[in-house]
Amino acid sequence: MVAEERDMKIILPQKNMPYLNKYLYFLTKDCSLPIEVNKKQWKYINTLREVRNKYIHKLGKNIPDELCKKLNEIFETTGKEDFKLNYEFVELAFQKISEFAKGIELSYWYSKKI
Repeated sequence: MVAEERDMKIILPQKNMPYLNKYLYFLTKDCSLPIEVNKKQWKYINTLREVRNKYIHKLGKNIPDELCKKLNEIFETTGKEDFKLNYEFVELAFQKISEFAKGIELSYWYSKKI
């Protein structure tokens, strides 16, 4: 949307980095959007990435203790027995991703005002 409005071609960095990071780089550097991602948001995003990677690559296996610890921390549960990859997790994960996306959207609208 931003690139289209500005008649820009989307050119992502060729660095070995996640696509989300590439697009954020493009939006902040090339489009000059004032996108701010706080440490807590990055923690959510990186933990969700890790879950996705572990879950996709080891479908049907147990969640490693270290990853379970991170999930319990960011989703404020009490222990391994409380954490499950279920509907509630997916719903909460999408909520966190939506909050992240909302911040990017607000940065876009803010940039239109200045």
